[in-house]
Amino acid sequence: MSSVAYSPRILVGMLLSAAALAVGSVEAPQVILGAIAIAAMAWATKRSAEIPLVLFAGLLHLEAIAVTNLAGKALMLVVVVLLVVRRWQLGPSQRRQSPAFAVSVASVGVLSAWVIASMSWAVDVERSSAALTIWLPSVLLFLAVANLVPEISWLRNVLAALVAGAVVSIGVGLLGFSEPEQGRLVGGAGDPNFLAYSLPAALVLAALWTLKRTPDDASAAKRTAIRIGAGGAVIFLTVGLGLTGSRGGLVALAMAMLGGLLVAGSRSRSSQSFLGLCAIGATVLAAVLFSPIGRRFFVSDGGTGRDELWRVAIAITNDHPISGVGLDNYPVVAPEYTRSVGVLEQVDLISLRPHQSHSIYLQVLAELGAVGFIALLGFLGSCLFCYRLAAARFWRNDEPENSLLAATAGVATLSVLVGALFLPLLFEKRLWLLLALGPAFERCSRRRMTKRIVVEPLDEQRSSRQEQLL
Repeated sequence: MSSVAYSPRILVGMLLSAAALAVGSVEAPQVILGAIAIAAMAWATKRSAEIPLVLFAGLLHLEAIAVTNLAGKALMLVVVVLLVVRRWQLGPSQRRQSPAFAVSVASVGVLSAWVIASMSWAVDVERSSAALTIWLPSVLLFLAVANLVPEISWLRNVLAALVAGAVVSIGVGLLGFSEPEQGRLVGGAGDPNFLAYSLPAALVLAALWTLKRTPDDASAAKRTAIRIGAGGAVIFLTVGLGLTGSRGGLVALAMAMLGGLLVAGSRSRSSQSFLGLCAIGATVLAAVLFSPIGRRFFVSDGGTGRDELWRVAIAITNDHPISGVGLDNYPVVAPEYTRSVGVLEQVDLISLRPHQSHSIYLQVLAELGAVGFIALLGFLGSCLFCYRLAAARFWRNDEPENSLLAATAGVATLSVLVGALFLPLLFEKRLWLLLALGPAFERCSRRRMTKRIVVEPLDEQRSSRQEQLL
């Protein structure tokens, strides 16, 4: 049996990681379990990050469950450590970055620098510091996935895991393992709105595998099984979305369906795709109309305080337009504005039980100001552009299935960003992972095109030599 050889640098990295985990366990004893999980997973996968990355993606919809939440955090550490180890093993030619890729990485660096700087003027520095401990791991996850995922098959499996995780999360709620919130399905996410925001993304991805041809190397039975499973997931996800009663989720679904129609129609057999997506829309409508909480979609109740939170965020932005009030300090400053923004019917959401602004964009405007908002838009735009660039490059490289996958994943990410209009998703790992897949797709498409450019001339030379010998 062959053994896995570790270089001195890898051994040093493992020792440093173990030391960091030991220090962390003083404050958080649960980290010991994370260390055990990391060691076991690293040994089992022999330094390949694909398995923990796929498992991590699948558990992101189950963060309200203590066991899966802890497992997800451990897997996230595994992914980052193993991908960084792989980075050390790459040659100089494999580390080169395209301009689009470099812009996405640089933009998240600029945004992170401003986030850290905002702590210097934050009212509650301790609260900002706590938020920073959530922000920085998300950035590390983004950088690791964006830089180091080597194969398109990894990306396909990660997206499939996101769909599977969404289905399982809905199942957790339907089977009674989580208590409904005012009759609304919360699933494994712990909140109906936070469950709903990523369901349209999972739905459009499931629709892709339902309507489109599976890889050529799959057997007929496997292709049929994939289509049946994906079709069942589409129905399950639409019903689950209706049961969440989330109007923001419904808006995100409209974006996902519109993008899905455009992508499907521009790539292949548009009639089949259009009919399939229309069937999805009919299923969603039925789920909305006949669900026990269907009336919520048609009753104007001010978003149960969301519009008041928005008004306060706008008022804070007007008073602090450039720099904002500091990372995660909106709930700290908001009570000062209860008398200056008009009549508030849900004042307890601002003064007694302070909530976030219920919009990632207003959250950033209020806490990080115009500078942070521009940095955020640049970061989001660069990740979406990477999806577009990857889809176009795969298409030119005569890989239509990969092109369609990249385009659909881009639409899924865009639907989440539309859902972020109604939720403060700045620290949500599902969003960070989808954003990281954009540069990862771009990197994989560039590598495959480069490989084809190199390999095809060699094949032509071999053919000409064979002809000369004959």
